[in-house]
Amino acid sequence: MTPRRALAAAALAAVVATRVEPYFLEMPFVDREARARAAIAIPDSRWPQYPRFLEGVRAHTEPGDSIAIVMPASAPREMYPLAYYRAGYFLTGRHPLPVIDPRTGTPLPVNISKAGYVAVFGEAPASGVVFWTGEGGVLYRR
Repeated sequence: MTPRRALAAAALAAVVATRVEPYFLEMPFVDREARARAAIAIPDSRWPQYPRFLEGVRAHTEPGDSIAIVMPASAPREMYPLAYYRAGYFLTGRHPLPVIDPRTGTPLPVNISKAGYVAVFGEAPASGVVFWTGEGGVLYRR
């Protein structure tokens, strides 16, 4: 092998090695089934009523309705994107709107004014016209 080819092979190996995610190197050595079960259980372990609340919101709204998703103020900010995306699965046919940008974490208060409904899970504000209450949350109609 010429020095030029050896250098090219070393450069290619360096590029590949720096672009490989450490997660993939762990895969042969971890229990993937246990990791998958833990990942699925994360939102339900912290808020076991949340899936039932979303089912209630779905039952009390119509396809095409826009629904702002509000979580408890005590909830960690990093949990909001998961809760918002989870609402998208439960509220199929509706349009869930985030009140916090899932990517940047900045508040989006304009989505509350755009929504026909506001689904507040956890600590609900004291004012507003309540449309439905259940499973640890309140659904307001705007």
